[in-house]
Amino acid sequence: MKKCGDTRARSDLAIHRAAAFYERPVGQVRPQPGFGIPVDGRGGAMQDEPFTRLDLNLLAIFDAIMSERSLTKAGHRLGMTQSAVSHSLARLREVTGDTLFERTGRGVRPTQRALSMSGDVREALDRLRATLRPRSGGFCSKSTQRTFLLDIPAGIDSIIAPALAQRAVDSEGLSFRISGGRAKAIMQELRFGETWLALDYERPEAEGYRFEHLFEDPFVIISRRAMPRLPAR
Repeated sequence: MKKCGDTRARSDLAIHRAAAFYERPVGQVRPQPGFGIPVDGRGGAMQDEPFTRLDLNLLAIFDAIMSERSLTKAGHRLGMTQSAVSHSLARLREVTGDTLFERTGRGVRPTQRALSMSGDVREALDRLRATLRPRSGGFCSKSTQRTFLLDIPAGIDSIIAPALAQRAVDSEGLSFRISGGRAKAIMQELRFGETWLALDYERPEAEGYRFEHLFEDPFVIISRRAMPRLPAR
């Protein structure tokens, strides 16, 4: 077990190092190793490091394109023109070295690199929003600005969709995007962040996923009374 004194000593050392770093006159301050700015062997900033050229707004645009699968719809969602979204995507392509999205007849399709990035990007954005959001005691559906991606199989969607629609009406910034009928792809969609929550008839066998048993609903058969192959009741 670590002693409190050890932790305080490390904190004091970190404060001392930070203070020493900022004691120089403004004109002499240079990027230093270990303070979050990539530097080369001569002490200069590495301009070709991808992260130094990354605008965090590009990640929000990437997330919107992933959700909408369309540059135009992503622009409407963010209050940007399609041209501005396209320009931002070009900048993000330079940073990642990947096309990220390929044009289709009805919008865009994410590449494997984009799919692998999407979950981490969305989680990072959610954490930033949660960090910057005024503390209000937890999640509030009436004040949130978020789209939840759900995978709900046929048969259950008719039960759940009306309740979700009413919740979206009551909460102006809350919306739901529902897909279904792709049971074999549910685990992959959850893994890559294409779906946040999925409902299914079977218990998942894959590890690394949280699940909860919701309810049981038996199957029934309905027929006419004179059906010869069924016993009369």
